[in-house]
Amino acid sequence: PNGLDFMIQDGKLARISVYADEYDIATSLIRTDRGITVNNTIDDVRVAYGKELIDQENAYEGPDSRYLTWWANKAKTSGIRFETGPDGIVTAIHAGSDSITLIEGCS
Repeated sequence: PNGLDFMIQDGKLARISVYADEYDIATSLIRTDRGITVNNTIDDVRVAYGKELIDQENAYEGPDSRYLTWWANKAKTSGIRFETGPDGIVTAIHAGSDSITLIEGCS
């Protein structure tokens, strides 16, 4: 799908990203293990992932847009990051290693 992207670091798959893509409905069919997909709301993410979410301002879109990060382990080597727009809708989901925190998709 157009809205699907992969990041390779040191020859290994480090991250899979799903972006909202108005031209490719397939990206909206990809869900996290807790049922979240692009186009869900920020409240949906908060209910699904709870108090373990780290909530930060989106570096490009300002205080109404958020990065919500959930780590699968205490070492923060594996997790999921959700990006929301100013309307509170999930526009991207990144899953993988700590590379999920790389803002521009590169190191």
